[in-house]
Amino acid sequence: MTTSLFEKYNIPSGYSTNPLSTLSFILRKAELGKRLSKSEWQWLNSQNLPEASQLIVSQENYRESLELEIKRELRELRLNKFIYASFKFPTIPAIDSDDAFVFYKVGNLEDLSEDEAACNYLFLQILQQLAIMIKITILIIMEQIQWSECLQPKLKLILAPYSIWRSATR
Repeated sequence: MTTSLFEKYNIPSGYSTNPLSTLSFILRKAELGKRLSKSEWQWLNSQNLPEASQLIVSQENYRESLELEIKRELRELRLNKFIYASFKFPTIPAIDSDDAFVFYKVGNLEDLSEDEAACNYLFLQILQQLAIMIKITILIIMEQIQWSECLQPKLKLILAPYSIWRSATR
């Protein structure tokens, strides 16, 4: 594994590939997505490995932009009325939490597992099942009813709960 890291970071062949070497530690830490400390950056720069440094910087920048994007999405999902009404705390969850994963699942109307439902998400699961039943009912009605001017107002009445639900999930 150390050899492949040395290849990935374009480390010249003269460097020791010993897993206990300082360079090996820094490369594995960077691979784990951990930020390098100031002293680790100084050591890496003293080794005159510009390609490795540039790759680590670009990876850190990429991870940071992904993190910001996911945090923005979680803030957006938090505005979903079903999510807002179903969680005990009105905070945006940490990216590495189970709540963040559930936010995405609920936002995409995916079924929750038993573990997710058992952990304060029972209400969400009920809402999801209800939404699916409403959607199926609407599809059946739309297939069976011919569109005519006298039926349109009645159909709008039937569709009202679905329309409210659909606008709440956007």
